[in-house]
Amino acid sequence: MFSDNLDALIANDEMEDETKFSLEAKMQQSIINVDKQLMAKRNMLLNIEKETLMTLKAQLSSIPKKKEEKPAQNKFTVIGNG
Repeated sequence: MFSDNLDALIANDEMEDETKFSLEAKMQQSIINVDKQLMAKRNMLLNIEKETLMTLKAQLSSIPKKKEEKPAQNKFTVIGNG
């Protein structure tokens, strides 16, 4: 989108060079501003994701671990199987 407009701007022979350069600079500044806003949103989403993962990790680590229960052995069943 911007590159098409920039190419058309460069190819335009009716404009003065000063006007071309100022418009090109404005377009580049607009691209930079949009990129800054996008990076801020990406960082915000990354921070939210990190916080969510840390919360889940804390919740998982707070669950007590269960020990394996061995079946109760009866003296008579052990002798009978042997």
